[in-house]
Amino acid sequence: MKINYIVAIATLALAFCVSASPSEAAITMAAVNSSGVEARITPEPGDRLGVQDLYLGAVYNGLLYIRGQDDSSWHVHTTGSPFPVAGQVNMTGGRSVVRVTNLDVSALVGLEMYVAYGVSESDALNTPGHLERIYTVPPSSISANSGFTHYGFYYRDYSRQNNDLSELATYTSTTFANTAEQVQLARSYGFTDIFYELKLEEILTELLVNEGVVVTDNSVATYDFNAIAGYEAKALELYRRRLVSTRGRLMSAGVLDHVELFYLADEPAIHRNYIPSQAFLNGIEDTFKEVFPDKKSAMTFAEDRLSVDSFRGTHFSPPQTLDILGVDPYFWDNISTGCSRDEIRRNLYVENANSTIDWALQFNKPIIVVGDAMLRSGIDPLPCYIDGVYEVLKDDQRIIGLIWFIYDSVPLGGGLSGAANSPTLIGTIKNLTVH
Repeated sequence: MKINYIVAIATLALAFCVSASPSEAAITMAAVNSSGVEARITPEPGDRLGVQDLYLGAVYNGLLYIRGQDDSSWHVHTTGSPFPVAGQVNMTGGRSVVRVTNLDVSALVGLEMYVAYGVSESDALNTPGHLERIYTVPPSSISANSGFTHYGFYYRDYSRQNNDLSELATYTSTTFANTAEQVQLARSYGFTDIFYELKLEEILTELLVNEGVVVTDNSVATYDFNAIAGYEAKALELYRRRLVSTRGRLMSAGVLDHVELFYLADEPAIHRNYIPSQAFLNGIEDTFKEVFPDKKSAMTFAEDRLSVDSFRGTHFSPPQTLDILGVDPYFWDNISTGCSRDEIRRNLYVENANSTIDWALQFNKPIIVVGDAMLRSGIDPLPCYIDGVYEVLKDDQRIIGLIWFIYDSVPLGGGLSGAANSPTLIGTIKNLTVH
C-alpha cells in the first residue's frame, strides 16, 4: 500500500505534537481495525458549540502527512504552510465519531495518528484538549487476517524484577493495569490497548472497616454484604469516590488518554454477596459513566446454574450503556477437549456451562472472549485447542478481542497455573500472530 494512501488514517502530527499540551482528552480513539480508524470527539467545558473545522494528520518515518477533504488526498506537509481542513464536526449534539480513514495501516509500525478540531487553525493547535494523538501502530505483528482490535494476555504480575511485558508486546497489543505507573510502563513497551481494572470489589474492604466488621483475607468473597444496612448506597458512594480519585491520579500522571477502557466487574452473577441484583450492577455502570463519561466500560460475564450457594446464580444482563461485553467460556478441560472446528465452536458458542457467546450476542454489543490458557496440574492444553480457539474466533466479526487467561507464573490454586509456566504454551500462542 502506498504511503500517501496508507497514511490516510491519521491526524495532526509533528508540528502538532509540539503544540499539544497534557489535558483531559476530548479526543479519543473509538475504533481501529482492518476497516480503518475512527476517533471520538467530546466537547470540553467552555467549547463553542456548533460546527467546527476538523484537521487530520499522521507522522511516519519523520514526515508529517495531512489529509484534505477526502480520504485519498494525503500530502506531505510543507513547514509553515496552512493546514488544510479535512472536514467539519458538529459540537452541538454531544460526542461525535469521526471516520479518520478506511484503510488498514497495521503494517506501518510506528505511524502516529492525530486529530484536532476548532473554530480556526490556531484554536485547533493551541487550545488544550483540541489536539490529541489517538493511535500509534504498535510494534507487534498481530496477524493481518485477524479481526481482533484487542489481543493479549490477562497480566497482573508487575512485581517481578524481570517482567515479560517487552516480550509480550512483540505479539500482543493489549494488557491490563491498575495504577498510573503500570499504565506508563505498559505504554513504554508499546502496548496500544490498556485495560484499567477499576472493579467495585476494590472498595469493599474499606466498607467493612467502616462498618466495624473484622476483616480477613477472604472477607470479600465470603461476607454477605446485604447484612450491612443501606449497603448498596454506601458501596456505590465509596465506589464513586474511588473513581474520582483514580481519574485525578491518571490525569496528574498524564496517562488518562492512554487507557483504552475500564474493567468494572468480573462475573457478577457468581458474586451475589456483593453484587446482589441487576439494579445494583446497573448502578456500577451508571456511577462509572458519571465520572468517566468519555471512557469505555467493560464487564465479563459468567454464571452458575447448578449451585445451591446463594452467592452464585444465573446471568445478570449487561447494563444498557456498557460498551464492551466479555465472556469467559472456559472448558475446564483444555487437555482432552476435541480440536475439531465444530467441537470448539459448539463449546464456545452453545454448550459451555460458564458462559457462551450465543448468550452474549443477543445484546448487540462488541464481544471480547477470554480464552483459556491455563495449565492443569502442570499439563499444557493441546496446541490444536489453542490454535482452534484463535481460528474460530478471528473469523467472527462480532468478536473484537481475544484475551488469554492467564499469563502469570504465580500458582492460581486448585492445580491451575498460568501460561508463563510453560515456554511451549507461550510459543504456541506467540506463533498465532508472529509469522
